[in-house]
Amino acid sequence: MRILIIRHADPEYHGDTLTPAGHAEAAALGARLARGLEGTPDFLYTSPLGRARDTAAAIAVAAASPPPGVTPRTLTPAVEGWTRELSHWPRLGEGLATSGDSSNGDGDGNGAVAGEGGGDGGARPGEGGLALWDVPPELIRDAESGSEVSARLMRAARGVDATAADGGGGGGGGGSGGSGGSGGGWDSLVASSDAFLARHGYERVGGRYKVTARNSAVLAVVCHGGFGLTWLAHLLRLDPPVVWTSFWMAPSSVTTVLFDERSPGWATPRCIGLGDISHLEVAGLRIPNSRYEKPNVFGGHARPSGIKANFR
Repeated sequence: MRILIIRHADPEYHGDTLTPAGHAEAAALGARLARGLEGTPDFLYTSPLGRARDTAAAIAVAAASPPPGVTPRTLTPAVEGWTRELSHWPRLGEGLATSGDSSNGDGDGNGAVAGEGGGDGGARPGEGGLALWDVPPELIRDAESGSEVSARLMRAARGVDATAADGGGGGGGGGSGGSGGSGGGWDSLVASSDAFLARHGYERVGGRYKVTARNSAVLAVVCHGGFGLTWLAHLLRLDPPVVWTSFWMAPSSVTTVLFDERSPGWATPRCIGLGDISHLEVAGLRIPNSRYEKPNVFGGHARPSGIKANFR
C-alpha cells in the first residue's frame, strides 16, 4: 500500500480557497496523478477545509478527463476530518526559548503561547504567533536547550483540548467526516491515523504494522503543511520537532509513503518521495510568491517569515 500525502495547492487563506496560481497547480497535480507517476490513486481523501477540497476536486476532474492515452476513472473525494490543518494547536510567542510550558506560559506574561490576533491582509485569519511547525530551527538544534524546547513543543501538542476546533485558516469546514474528529492534539492524531490505516488493512503494533488485509492500493490524502509533516513524523517514528524544522512540503507537493513488507505479515512505513513538485515543471509552472510569505523579521514573529521568501 502507498499513501500520497498531498499538500493543498497555493492557498488564499482569506476565503479558504486557492489563488489563481493554486488552481493551475491543482490542475497540473491532477494530470500527474491521472498519469500514475506514483501509481494511480484508488482512494481520494481530503481535509474538510476549502483549500484542500478545491485541490481534491481538481484531482477528481483530472481523473475523469485525463491526459491523452490515459483511461478515465471516477474518484470521489471523501472527507477525513482529522486531516484538517492543526490551527487549533497552541501558538508560540516570544518566550519560547526561556518560558515555561507552552500550554500555560510563564509568570511574566511572556508565555510561549500567543493570543489570537486578526492581523492585516497579509496574515492568516485569526492567527497570532507561530505555529509549532514554524518554530525557528536553531532553537531545536541548540546543543544546550534544544531538547527542552522540543519537549516543550510536544507538551503543547499533547495538551490540546480534544474538543478544539480549527482556529485559523478560513472557514471552509464542512464537518469532521471519516475517521476521527477535527480537534485534539498529538494523541488524537495518532489514534485517528491508526483507525484510518486499520480500515485499509494495516494495524499498528508499536512502530510496525500488522498486515490484516494485504493490498497494493494507492491512497491520496489532500491535507496541509503542518498536518502533513506531523503525520509523516508519526508514520516514520521521528521526533515531530525535528521533522517540523528539517523538512517542508510545498503547496501541491506529493510525499509518498510505502508500507514496505519485508517480513510476512508485517509492514513499516518508508518515505520514498518527499515534497515532490515535478508536475509544476511539466506544466511550465513555478512555486509562486505569496502575500502570506514575508522575509524574516527575526524578532517580531508575525506570520512565520515563510520559506518561499527565504529561498528566493
